[in-house]
Amino acid sequence: MWLSSGQQIGHYSLDYLLGRGGMAEVWAATHQILRVKVALKVLFSGHPVMQERLLREGRAQAAMDHPNILPVRDIVNVNGAPGLVLPLIEGPSLDTLLESYRPTRDEAVAVFQAIVEGVGHAHERGLIHRDLKPG
Repeated sequence: MWLSSGQQIGHYSLDYLLGRGGMAEVWAATHQILRVKVALKVLFSGHPVMQERLLREGRAQAAMDHPNILPVRDIVNVNGAPGLVLPLIEGPSLDTLLESYRPTRDEAVAVFQAIVEGVGHAHERGLIHRDLKPG
């Protein structure tokens, strides 16, 4: 199944790979009609159990209404597997930022508080995030 820059996925054109984890890749993409930049999360596995898990994740995330949780905006078909469309957040990841910048105590507390508020919102709705990391 694999993906490459310039490939079309529905209305989206893949721009570049943002990151790769244990189960999925996240691509920067552009909606070809609206000209909006998005992030597209796509599973490595075509296994039906993993696909259903991603769909559950997408539905749950789409139902969240919190400023510290990225909303799922769409689900697209990627070579027979689901892909989640999310807003594209520009800038370095927290782990990359921390390599070259030491935040003040107040900045660190503000970031930590924002993370805890988003995770707390999800937990209040019965959802547990199993992969929190600075990256």
